[in-house]
Amino acid sequence: MIATCGVLGTADICALTYVNKRLHHTINYSLYKSFGNAPYVLGWALNHGRSDTLAVAAAVGVDIHYNSDELLRDACHRGRLEVVNWLLEHDAQIDAETHQGFSVTPLSALHVAITCSREDIAILLLERGANPYFATPSRYRKSGFILSTAIHLAASLNLLRLTEFIVKEELLSVDQEDDEGRRPLDMSCSSYNERGVAMIKKLGELGANVDLDHSDSLLVCELCLRQYETANALLDIGVKLNNQYSGGQRPLHACITGVRDESQDTICSMLSKLVEAGADVNGYAYLGRTALGEAVGRETPPSVAAHLLTLGADVNAKDWNGRTAVDIFMMNAEPIIAQSGIEKLELLVKAGARMDTPSNTGRTILEWAVYDIHRDPAPDYFRLGSKTKPVVDDALEALLALATPENLRKEYLDDLLNQAFLSSCHGKCETLMKHGATLSPENAMIMAFRRMHISKNSVFTP
Repeated sequence: MIATCGVLGTADICALTYVNKRLHHTINYSLYKSFGNAPYVLGWALNHGRSDTLAVAAAVGVDIHYNSDELLRDACHRGRLEVVNWLLEHDAQIDAETHQGFSVTPLSALHVAITCSREDIAILLLERGANPYFATPSRYRKSGFILSTAIHLAASLNLLRLTEFIVKEELLSVDQEDDEGRRPLDMSCSSYNERGVAMIKKLGELGANVDLDHSDSLLVCELCLRQYETANALLDIGVKLNNQYSGGQRPLHACITGVRDESQDTICSMLSKLVEAGADVNGYAYLGRTALGEAVGRETPPSVAAHLLTLGADVNAKDWNGRTAVDIFMMNAEPIIAQSGIEKLELLVKAGARMDTPSNTGRTILEWAVYDIHRDPAPDYFRLGSKTKPVVDDALEALLALATPENLRKEYLDDLLNQAFLSSCHGKCETLMKHGATLSPENAMIMAFRRMHISKNSVFTP
Protein backbone atom coordinates (compact mmCIF):
# COMPACT_ATOMS: atom_id res chain seq x y z
CA MET A 1 0.00 0.00 0.00
CA ILE A 2 2.87 2.37 0.86
CA ALA A 3 4.46 1.67 -2.51
CA THR A 4 1.28 2.30 -4.47
CA CYS A 5 -0.23 5.27 -2.66
CA GLY A 6 2.40 7.73 -3.93
CA VAL A 7 3.15 9.27 -0.52
CA LEU A 8 6.84 8.27 -0.56
CA GLY A 9 9.34 8.27 -3.40
CA THR A 10 11.13 5.13 -4.55
CA ALA A 11 14.34 6.02 -2.69
CA ASP A 12 12.42 6.57 0.55
CA ILE A 13 10.59 3.29 0.14
CA CYS A 14 13.92 1.49 -0.41
CA ALA A 15 15.28 3.07 2.78
CA LEU A 16 12.51 1.37 4.78
CA THR A 17 14.10 -2.03 4.03
CA TYR A 18 16.82 -1.19 6.59
CA VAL A 19 14.31 -0.69 9.46
CA ASN A 20 13.71 -4.34 10.32
CA LYS A 21 13.41 -7.79 8.76
CA ARG A 22 9.64 -7.59 8.41
CA LEU A 23 9.80 -4.32 6.47
CA HIS A 24 12.79 -5.66 4.49
CA HIS A 25 10.77 -8.60 3.17
CA THR A 26 7.57 -6.61 2.75
CA ILE A 27 9.12 -3.64 0.94
CA ASN A 28 11.29 -5.85 -1.31
CA TYR A 29 8.26 -7.91 -2.27
CA SER A 30 6.32 -4.72 -3.03
CA LEU A 31 9.15 -3.20 -5.07
CA TYR A 32 9.65 -6.33 -7.18
CA LYS A 33 5.91 -6.55 -7.81
CA SER A 34 5.48 -2.85 -8.60
CA PHE A 35 8.67 -1.93 -10.48
CA GLY A 36 10.41 -5.18 -11.35
CA ASN A 37 10.08 -7.08 -14.58
CA ALA A 38 11.92 -10.21 -15.59
CA PRO A 39 14.25 -8.77 -18.28
CA TYR A 40 15.34 -5.84 -16.11
CA VAL A 41 15.80 -7.75 -12.85
CA LEU A 42 17.55 -10.73 -14.41
CA GLY A 43 19.72 -8.51 -16.60
CA TRP A 44 20.85 -6.45 -13.60
CA ALA A 45 21.64 -9.58 -11.59
CA LEU A 46 23.61 -11.02 -14.50
CA ASN A 47 25.59 -7.82 -15.15
CA HIS A 48 26.61 -7.61 -11.49
CA GLY A 49 27.03 -11.34 -10.88
CA ARG A 50 24.39 -11.30 -8.12
CA SER A 51 22.92 -14.73 -7.60
CA ASP A 52 21.28 -13.41 -4.39
CA THR A 53 19.21 -10.99 -6.48
CA LEU A 54 18.09 -13.91 -8.61
CA ALA A 55 17.08 -15.76 -5.44
CA VAL A 56 14.97 -12.82 -4.25
CA ALA A 57 13.41 -12.41 -7.69
CA ALA A 58 12.49 -16.08 -7.80
CA ALA A 59 11.08 -15.91 -4.26
CA VAL A 60 8.71 -13.06 -5.15
CA GLY A 61 7.51 -14.79 -8.28
CA VAL A 62 9.66 -13.37 -11.11
CA ASP A 63 9.87 -15.95 -13.91
CA ILE A 64 13.60 -16.59 -14.16
CA HIS A 65 13.05 -18.94 -17.12
CA TYR A 66 10.86 -16.56 -19.11
CA ASN A 67 13.29 -16.75 -22.07
CA SER A 68 14.12 -20.46 -21.85
CA ASP A 69 17.90 -20.87 -21.25
CA GLU A 70 19.04 -17.53 -22.70
CA LEU A 71 19.97 -16.26 -19.24
CA LEU A 72 22.17 -19.34 -18.72
CA ARG A 73 23.97 -18.79 -22.04
CA ASP A 74 24.48 -15.11 -21.23
CA ALA A 75 25.93 -16.03 -17.84
CA CYS A 76 28.32 -18.49 -19.56
CA HIS A 77 29.34 -15.81 -22.04
CA ARG A 78 30.09 -13.27 -19.28
CA GLY A 79 31.86 -15.80 -17.07
CA ARG A 80 29.42 -15.51 -14.11
CA LEU A 81 30.16 -18.81 -12.41
CA GLU A 82 27.95 -18.17 -9.35
CA VAL A 83 25.01 -17.18 -11.51
CA VAL A 84 25.47 -20.28 -13.70
CA ASN A 85 25.61 -22.49 -10.62
CA TRP A 86 22.46 -20.90 -9.17
CA LEU A 87 20.55 -21.28 -12.45
CA LEU A 88 21.54 -24.94 -12.74
CA GLU A 89 20.29 -25.55 -9.20
CA HIS A 90 16.98 -23.96 -10.18
CA ASP A 91 16.16 -26.12 -13.17
CA ALA A 92 17.80 -24.14 -15.98
CA GLN A 93 17.76 -26.12 -19.23
CA ILE A 94 21.34 -26.95 -20.27
CA ASP A 95 20.65 -28.28 -23.76
CA ALA A 96 17.65 -26.44 -25.14
CA GLU A 97 17.66 -28.21 -28.51
CA THR A 98 19.20 -31.42 -29.80
CA HIS A 99 19.68 -33.04 -33.19
CA GLN A 100 20.09 -36.81 -33.25
CA GLY A 101 21.74 -36.75 -29.84
CA PHE A 102 23.88 -33.68 -30.56
CA SER A 103 23.35 -30.35 -28.82
CA VAL A 104 22.61 -27.63 -31.39
CA THR A 105 25.36 -25.05 -30.87
CA PRO A 106 23.42 -21.78 -31.00
CA LEU A 107 21.44 -23.01 -28.00
CA SER A 108 24.20 -24.93 -26.18
CA ALA A 109 25.40 -23.30 -22.96
CA LEU A 110 28.46 -25.58 -22.97
CA HIS A 111 29.44 -24.49 -26.47
CA VAL A 112 29.16 -20.84 -25.42
CA ALA A 113 31.30 -21.44 -22.33
CA ILE A 114 34.05 -23.19 -24.31
CA THR A 115 34.17 -20.67 -27.15
CA CYS A 116 34.53 -17.91 -24.53
CA SER A 117 37.31 -19.91 -22.79
CA ARG A 118 35.31 -20.20 -19.53
CA GLU A 119 36.92 -23.43 -18.36
CA ASP A 120 35.45 -23.43 -14.83
CA ILE A 121 31.94 -22.96 -16.18
CA ALA A 122 32.42 -25.59 -18.90
CA ILE A 123 33.60 -28.12 -16.30
CA LEU A 124 30.61 -27.27 -14.09
CA LEU A 125 28.20 -27.77 -17.00
CA LEU A 126 29.76 -31.13 -17.86
CA GLU A 127 29.50 -32.20 -14.23
CA ARG A 128 25.80 -31.32 -14.39
CA GLY A 129 25.27 -33.44 -17.48
CA ALA A 130 25.79 -31.10 -20.43
CA ASN A 131 25.95 -32.84 -23.81
CA PRO A 132 29.57 -32.78 -25.12
CA TYR A 133 28.48 -33.49 -28.71
CA PHE A 134 27.75 -30.45 -30.87
CA ALA A 135 25.79 -29.97 -34.10
CA THR A 136 26.36 -26.65 -35.85
CA PRO A 137 23.84 -25.75 -38.59
CA SER A 138 25.48 -25.45 -42.02
CA ARG A 139 23.93 -25.03 -45.44
CA TYR A 140 27.09 -26.48 -46.99
CA ARG A 141 26.52 -29.94 -45.55
CA LYS A 142 24.07 -32.45 -46.96
CA SER A 143 22.94 -33.31 -43.44
CA GLY A 144 22.54 -29.62 -42.63
CA PHE A 145 24.94 -29.84 -39.67
CA ILE A 146 28.66 -29.90 -38.85
CA LEU A 147 29.23 -32.43 -36.09
CA SER A 148 31.96 -31.92 -33.51
CA THR A 149 32.68 -32.40 -29.80
CA ALA A 150 33.69 -30.46 -26.73
CA ILE A 151 37.21 -31.91 -26.74
CA HIS A 152 37.83 -30.79 -30.33
CA LEU A 153 36.78 -27.26 -29.48
CA ALA A 154 38.79 -27.27 -26.25
CA ALA A 155 41.90 -28.53 -28.07
CA SER A 156 41.62 -25.87 -30.78
CA LEU A 157 41.36 -23.15 -28.09
CA ASN A 158 44.14 -24.67 -25.94
CA LEU A 159 41.96 -25.16 -22.86
CA LEU A 160 44.25 -27.53 -20.96
CA ARG A 161 42.23 -28.08 -17.78
CA LEU A 162 39.01 -28.70 -19.67
CA THR A 163 40.66 -31.16 -22.05
CA GLU A 164 42.21 -33.06 -19.16
CA PHE A 165 38.86 -33.16 -17.32
CA ILE A 166 37.02 -34.53 -20.37
CA VAL A 167 39.55 -37.32 -20.88
CA LYS A 168 40.03 -38.28 -17.24
CA GLU A 169 36.28 -38.34 -16.61
CA GLU A 170 35.98 -40.53 -19.72
CA LEU A 171 33.41 -38.24 -21.26
CA LEU A 172 35.23 -38.44 -24.61
CA SER A 173 38.30 -40.23 -25.93
CA VAL A 174 41.57 -38.36 -26.39
CA ASP A 175 41.48 -39.67 -29.99
CA GLN A 176 37.81 -38.83 -30.57
CA GLU A 177 37.10 -38.10 -34.26
CA ASP A 178 34.69 -35.52 -35.61
CA ASP A 179 32.64 -35.93 -38.78
CA GLU A 180 35.71 -35.08 -40.89
CA GLY A 181 37.96 -37.59 -39.14
CA ARG A 182 39.94 -34.96 -37.24
CA ARG A 183 41.26 -35.70 -33.76
CA PRO A 184 41.98 -33.27 -30.90
CA LEU A 185 45.68 -33.47 -31.82
CA ASP A 186 44.82 -32.24 -35.31
CA MET A 187 42.89 -29.33 -33.82
CA SER A 188 45.72 -28.35 -31.49
CA CYS A 189 48.13 -28.17 -34.44
CA SER A 190 45.85 -25.81 -36.33
CA SER A 191 45.60 -23.27 -33.50
CA TYR A 192 48.82 -21.39 -34.46
CA ASN A 193 49.59 -19.84 -31.08
CA GLU A 194 52.02 -20.30 -28.22
CA ARG A 195 49.72 -22.43 -26.08
CA GLY A 196 49.29 -24.88 -28.94
CA VAL A 197 52.61 -26.41 -27.90
CA ALA A 198 51.33 -26.93 -24.35
CA MET A 199 48.15 -28.55 -25.69
CA ILE A 200 50.12 -30.96 -27.88
CA LYS A 201 52.20 -32.02 -24.88
CA LYS A 202 49.07 -32.36 -22.74
CA LEU A 203 47.40 -34.61 -25.33
CA GLY A 204 50.58 -36.67 -25.43
CA GLU A 205 50.45 -37.05 -21.64
CA LEU A 206 46.80 -38.11 -21.89
CA GLY A 207 47.71 -40.91 -24.29
CA ALA A 208 46.97 -39.52 -27.75
CA ASN A 209 47.80 -42.08 -30.44
CA VAL A 210 50.83 -40.82 -32.38
CA ASP A 211 51.25 -43.96 -34.49
CA LEU A 212 48.37 -43.25 -36.87
CA ASP A 213 49.19 -43.01 -40.58
CA HIS A 214 48.56 -39.29 -40.87
CA SER A 215 50.38 -38.23 -37.70
CA ASP A 216 53.54 -37.23 -39.56
CA SER A 217 51.46 -35.24 -42.07
CA LEU A 218 50.74 -32.92 -39.13
CA LEU A 219 54.49 -32.53 -38.73
CA VAL A 220 54.93 -31.77 -42.44
CA CYS A 221 52.18 -29.15 -42.28
CA GLU A 222 53.75 -27.39 -39.29
CA LEU A 223 57.19 -27.38 -40.93
CA CYS A 224 55.79 -25.90 -44.15
CA LEU A 225 54.23 -23.13 -42.06
CA ARG A 226 57.53 -22.64 -40.17
CA GLN A 227 55.84 -23.50 -36.87
CA TYR A 228 59.01 -25.04 -35.46
CA GLU A 229 57.97 -25.04 -31.80
CA THR A 230 54.85 -27.00 -32.69
CA ALA A 231 56.89 -29.40 -34.82
CA ASN A 232 59.30 -29.94 -31.92
CA ALA A 233 56.36 -30.65 -29.61
CA LEU A 234 55.03 -33.29 -32.02
CA LEU A 235 58.43 -34.98 -32.08
CA ASP A 236 58.64 -34.78 -28.28
CA ILE A 237 55.39 -36.74 -27.85
CA GLY A 238 56.69 -39.43 -30.19
CA VAL A 239 55.19 -38.78 -33.62
CA LYS A 240 56.70 -41.37 -35.93
CA LEU A 241 58.15 -40.43 -39.31
CA ASN A 242 56.89 -42.42 -42.27
CA ASN A 243 59.66 -42.98 -44.81
CA GLN A 244 57.38 -44.87 -47.22
CA TYR A 245 55.51 -42.14 -49.08
CA SER A 246 53.02 -42.59 -51.88
CA GLY A 247 52.58 -38.84 -52.19
CA GLY A 248 53.19 -35.48 -50.58
CA GLN A 249 56.27 -34.03 -48.94
CA ARG A 250 58.62 -35.53 -46.40
CA PRO A 251 59.41 -33.69 -43.16
CA LEU A 252 63.01 -32.96 -44.22
CA HIS A 253 61.85 -31.43 -47.49
CA ALA A 254 59.13 -29.41 -45.79
CA CYS A 255 61.73 -28.06 -43.38
CA ILE A 256 64.04 -26.99 -46.22
CA THR A 257 61.32 -25.35 -48.32
CA GLY A 258 60.41 -23.14 -45.36
CA VAL A 259 63.93 -21.85 -44.74
CA ARG A 260 64.60 -18.13 -44.53
CA ASP A 261 67.89 -16.33 -43.96
CA GLU A 262 66.95 -15.43 -40.41
CA SER A 263 66.14 -19.02 -39.46
CA GLN A 264 69.27 -20.94 -40.53
CA ASP A 265 70.20 -22.09 -37.03
CA THR A 266 66.63 -23.10 -36.31
CA ILE A 267 66.42 -25.04 -39.58
CA CYS A 268 69.69 -26.89 -38.93
CA SER A 269 68.58 -27.79 -35.42
CA MET A 270 65.25 -29.02 -36.78
CA LEU A 271 66.97 -31.11 -39.46
CA SER A 272 69.12 -32.78 -36.81
CA LYS A 273 66.09 -33.61 -34.72
CA LEU A 274 64.22 -35.05 -37.69
CA VAL A 275 67.14 -37.32 -38.60
CA GLU A 276 67.42 -38.43 -34.96
CA ALA A 277 63.71 -39.25 -35.06
CA GLY A 278 64.25 -41.54 -38.04
CA ALA A 279 63.95 -39.38 -41.15
CA ASP A 280 65.79 -40.84 -44.17
CA VAL A 281 68.33 -38.16 -45.04
CA ASN A 282 68.76 -39.64 -48.53
CA GLY A 283 65.09 -40.31 -49.21
CA TYR A 284 63.28 -38.42 -51.93
CA ALA A 285 59.84 -36.91 -52.04
CA TYR A 286 57.16 -38.41 -54.25
CA LEU A 287 58.03 -37.40 -57.85
CA GLY A 288 60.66 -35.11 -56.33
CA ARG A 289 64.18 -34.56 -55.05
CA THR A 290 66.36 -35.71 -52.22
CA ALA A 291 66.73 -33.35 -49.27
CA LEU A 292 70.22 -32.36 -50.43
CA GLY A 293 68.92 -31.76 -53.95
CA GLU A 294 66.18 -29.57 -52.49
CA ALA A 295 68.74 -27.56 -50.54
CA VAL A 296 71.08 -26.89 -53.48
CA GLY A 297 68.28 -26.38 -56.01
CA ARG A 298 66.62 -23.59 -54.04
CA GLU A 299 67.84 -20.20 -52.86
CA THR A 300 68.66 -21.63 -49.46
CA PRO A 301 71.82 -20.64 -47.56
CA PRO A 302 74.81 -22.96 -48.17
CA SER A 303 74.84 -23.75 -44.43
CA VAL A 304 71.69 -25.87 -44.87
CA ALA A 305 73.32 -28.08 -47.51
CA ALA A 306 76.47 -28.27 -45.37
CA HIS A 307 74.45 -29.43 -42.38
CA LEU A 308 72.69 -32.12 -44.41
CA LEU A 309 76.08 -33.45 -45.48
CA THR A 310 77.21 -33.65 -41.84
CA LEU A 311 74.00 -35.60 -41.10
CA GLY A 312 74.97 -38.22 -43.68
CA ALA A 313 73.48 -36.98 -46.94
CA ASP A 314 75.06 -38.77 -49.91
CA VAL A 315 76.12 -36.41 -52.68
CA ASN A 316 75.58 -39.20 -55.22
CA ALA A 317 72.13 -40.28 -53.97
CA LYS A 318 69.52 -40.14 -56.75
CA ASP A 319 66.00 -38.79 -56.58
CA TRP A 320 62.75 -39.98 -58.17
CA ASN A 321 64.00 -39.00 -61.64
CA GLY A 322 67.51 -40.38 -61.20
CA ARG A 323 69.11 -36.99 -60.56
CA THR A 324 71.85 -36.29 -58.04
CA ALA A 325 72.27 -33.08 -56.08
CA VAL A 326 74.83 -31.92 -58.67
CA ASP A 327 72.28 -32.45 -61.45
CA ILE A 328 69.69 -30.42 -59.58
CA PHE A 329 72.14 -27.60 -58.93
CA MET A 330 73.25 -27.36 -62.55
CA MET A 331 69.67 -27.45 -63.84
CA ASN A 332 68.57 -24.62 -61.55
CA ALA A 333 71.64 -22.38 -61.41
CA GLU A 334 71.55 -19.00 -63.11
CA PRO A 335 74.07 -18.18 -65.90
CA ILE A 336 75.54 -15.54 -63.60
CA ILE A 337 76.28 -17.44 -60.43
CA ALA A 338 76.32 -15.82 -57.01
CA GLN A 339 78.81 -16.48 -54.23
CA SER A 340 76.34 -18.71 -52.37
CA GLY A 341 76.12 -20.90 -55.48
CA ILE A 342 79.89 -21.31 -55.61
CA GLU A 343 79.89 -22.28 -51.94
CA LYS A 344 77.27 -24.97 -52.64
CA LEU A 345 79.37 -26.32 -55.51
CA GLU A 346 82.42 -26.46 -53.28
CA LEU A 347 80.42 -28.39 -50.68
CA LEU A 348 79.28 -30.95 -53.25
CA VAL A 349 82.79 -31.47 -54.63
CA LYS A 350 84.32 -31.77 -51.16
CA ALA A 351 81.63 -34.35 -50.32
CA GLY A 352 82.69 -36.54 -53.24
CA ALA A 353 81.07 -35.25 -56.42
CA ARG A 354 83.31 -35.88 -59.44
CA MET A 355 84.13 -33.02 -61.77
CA ASP A 356 84.83 -35.19 -64.82
CA THR A 357 81.66 -37.31 -64.93
CA PRO A 358 78.71 -36.14 -67.05
CA SER A 359 75.60 -35.29 -65.10
CA ASN A 360 71.97 -35.71 -66.07
CA THR A 361 72.28 -32.51 -68.09
CA GLY A 362 74.94 -34.07 -70.34
CA ARG A 363 77.73 -31.84 -69.05
CA THR A 364 80.33 -32.33 -66.35
CA ILE A 365 80.67 -29.78 -63.57
CA LEU A 366 83.74 -28.27 -65.23
CA GLU A 367 82.06 -28.09 -68.65
CA TRP A 368 79.17 -26.29 -67.01
CA ALA A 369 81.61 -23.84 -65.37
CA VAL A 370 83.39 -23.23 -68.68
CA TYR A 371 80.48 -22.93 -71.09
CA ASP A 372 77.38 -22.02 -69.06
CA ILE A 373 78.68 -19.42 -66.61
CA HIS A 374 79.00 -15.98 -68.16
CA ARG A 375 80.13 -12.54 -67.18
CA ASP A 376 77.66 -10.03 -65.84
CA PRO A 377 76.20 -8.45 -69.02
CA ALA A 378 75.25 -5.11 -67.49
CA PRO A 379 74.63 -3.35 -64.18
CA ASP A 380 70.88 -3.79 -64.89
CA TYR A 381 71.28 -7.32 -63.55
CA PHE A 382 71.06 -5.88 -60.06
CA ARG A 383 67.54 -4.60 -60.83
CA LEU A 384 66.18 -8.07 -61.50
CA GLY A 385 65.68 -8.95 -57.85
CA SER A 386 68.95 -10.71 -57.03
CA LYS A 387 69.71 -10.58 -53.32
CA THR A 388 73.39 -11.49 -53.66
CA LYS A 389 76.12 -9.92 -55.75
CA PRO A 390 77.08 -12.03 -58.79
CA VAL A 391 80.72 -12.99 -59.28
CA VAL A 392 82.78 -13.27 -62.45
CA ASP A 393 84.57 -16.52 -63.46
CA ASP A 394 85.09 -17.49 -59.82
CA ALA A 395 83.12 -20.74 -60.23
CA LEU A 396 85.78 -22.37 -62.44
CA GLU A 397 88.58 -21.03 -60.24
CA ALA A 398 86.94 -22.34 -57.07
CA LEU A 399 86.30 -25.78 -58.56
CA LEU A 400 89.82 -26.22 -59.89
CA ALA A 401 91.22 -25.25 -56.50
CA LEU A 402 89.46 -28.35 -55.14
CA ALA A 403 90.74 -30.68 -57.85
CA THR A 404 92.36 -33.91 -56.68
CA PRO A 405 93.22 -37.17 -58.47
CA GLU A 406 90.15 -38.65 -56.79
CA ASN A 407 87.65 -36.23 -58.33
CA LEU A 408 89.35 -35.12 -61.57
CA ARG A 409 91.45 -37.02 -64.12
CA LYS A 410 94.36 -35.13 -65.65
CA GLU A 411 93.48 -36.49 -69.11
CA TYR A 412 90.00 -35.05 -68.85
CA LEU A 413 91.35 -31.65 -67.77
CA ASP A 414 93.59 -31.56 -70.85
CA ASP A 415 90.70 -32.55 -73.15
CA LEU A 416 88.52 -29.83 -71.65
CA LEU A 417 91.23 -27.23 -72.23
CA ASN A 418 91.55 -28.16 -75.89
CA GLN A 419 87.77 -28.07 -76.36
CA ALA A 420 87.58 -24.68 -74.68
CA PHE A 421 90.43 -23.41 -76.86
CA LEU A 422 88.67 -24.50 -80.04
CA SER A 423 85.48 -22.84 -78.77
CA SER A 424 87.37 -19.56 -78.31
CA CYS A 425 86.82 -19.53 -74.53
CA HIS A 426 90.26 -17.98 -74.14
CA GLY A 427 89.67 -16.48 -70.70
CA LYS A 428 88.63 -19.87 -69.33
CA CYS A 429 91.65 -21.46 -71.05
CA GLU A 430 93.99 -19.25 -69.04
CA THR A 431 92.33 -20.43 -65.83
CA LEU A 432 92.56 -24.10 -66.86
CA MET A 433 96.23 -23.79 -67.80
CA LYS A 434 97.00 -22.08 -64.50
CA HIS A 435 95.74 -25.23 -62.76
CA GLY A 436 97.85 -27.67 -64.78
CA ALA A 437 95.90 -28.31 -67.97
CA THR A 438 98.05 -28.86 -71.08
CA LEU A 439 97.24 -27.99 -74.68
CA SER A 440 97.88 -30.43 -77.51
CA PRO A 441 100.99 -29.60 -79.60
CA GLU A 442 98.85 -28.29 -82.45
CA ASN A 443 96.77 -26.03 -80.21
CA ALA A 444 99.86 -24.94 -78.28
CA MET A 445 101.44 -23.81 -81.56
CA ILE A 446 98.30 -21.89 -82.50
CA MET A 447 98.23 -20.21 -79.10
CA ALA A 448 101.91 -19.28 -79.33
CA PHE A 449 101.37 -17.78 -82.77
CA ARG A 450 98.33 -15.90 -81.52
CA ARG A 451 100.26 -14.47 -78.57
CA MET A 452 103.13 -13.44 -80.80
CA HIS A 453 100.70 -11.74 -83.18
CA ILE A 454 99.04 -9.87 -80.34
CA SER A 455 102.42 -8.88 -78.88
CA LYS A 456 103.68 -7.62 -82.25
CA ASN A 457 100.60 -5.51 -82.90
CA SER A 458 100.65 -4.05 -79.43
CA VAL A 459 104.17 -2.55 -79.80
CA PHE A 460 104.06 1.24 -79.80
CA THR A 461 105.45 2.78 -83.00
CA PRO A 462 106.17 6.50 -82.87
